[in-house]
Amino acid sequence: MLSKYICYTFLFASVLGIESLNAQSPRMKTEGIALGGLISKDTYLSPLNYGGKIIRYYNETNRLQSTLIGQKYFDAQLGSLENPAGNAKMYVLDARLQGAKQVPLYKGSLGTLYAGPGYDAGIGGLYNTRNGNNPATFHADASLALSFGYAYRLPWQACPILIRLSSQIDLLGVHWGQDYGESYYEMTYLSKSLDKKFNLTHWGNSYRQDIRINLDIPVYNRLIVNVMGGASFHNWTVREIENRRKAYFIGIGFTNYMKSIGGKRWLSNNNSIPF
Repeated sequence: MLSKYICYTFLFASVLGIESLNAQSPRMKTEGIALGGLISKDTYLSPLNYGGKIIRYYNETNRLQSTLIGQKYFDAQLGSLENPAGNAKMYVLDARLQGAKQVPLYKGSLGTLYAGPGYDAGIGGLYNTRNGNNPATFHADASLALSFGYAYRLPWQACPILIRLSSQIDLLGVHWGQDYGESYYEMTYLSKSLDKKFNLTHWGNSYRQDIRINLDIPVYNRLIVNVMGGASFHNWTVREIENRRKAYFIGIGFTNYMKSIGGKRWLSNNNSIPF
């Protein structure tokens, strides 16, 4: 009994030690709400382009890990779209998670440029008010990606605004979805082969790129306001279903610096931090 207690204590202490080391690494977290527009085409539901408005929640974390920069980005969006005639609507709901490990390629008076491998995963669906037989579609995908970033702090003592650019391009992955004209009843109860719905995606049948620009603006040394603008492009043709999406958005939120030793003032004055 005593040996088991000692083992559990040692394990708990090890976990705390690892978390303590991770907590001491500089970290920057940004979250906010964005509004924008989306143009979408999904031939499973309609051959027409639908356009409308979206609202998006975004959450981004950058952490300095030794010489690497660990980046995670999550967003979830809800949209309402209309066809060109204005007599049918399509609703969009999806979420994405992206991550990357980036290596600084250049660091100097012009800022910091970094790049590295990453991943991209998404899940979501569409609902069309006019398509009675098959009114909804569902998709899920995951890809390996290439990530780029750039950061530059303006040399203004009164307002040292941080400019951050980031872009990620999918390279190779998998996509899950139904066949053209196949209902979910046919897919789940008749075919009984959900594992065969996975398809390989590459630049020959799929292209996805996300671009974001962030302005982190300090306000009276009290808080940091984040202004974010971005665009995403996602096109894929899988199982004879063509899907095209273009989204543009602008958002506002807050950025927090976290460091267990030294605080925000130390982090803001330390030139060794790439962001």
